[in-house]
Amino acid sequence: MAGLLVFGLAVVTASFLLAWAAEAAQVDISGGLAIAVLPEYAVDLYFAYAAGSNPEYVAYAAANMTGSNR
Repeated sequence: MAGLLVFGLAVVTASFLLAWAAEAAQVDISGGLAIAVLPEYAVDLYFAYAAGSNPEYVAYAAANMTGSNR
């Protein structure tokens, strides 16, 4: 039960951090670009970090970066 609560809190915290980063980025780049691109790069950063210790994530990181750059 404690693990579920910690995971839920982590998801909510991550969503707030992504929303805050997108709003902060709107100062320098357009709003639509910040909302559409920042979350994709955040996910790709996770996959790239995970691929350092688990080679199964390499394909996910490459596929997500291809999608992020479109």
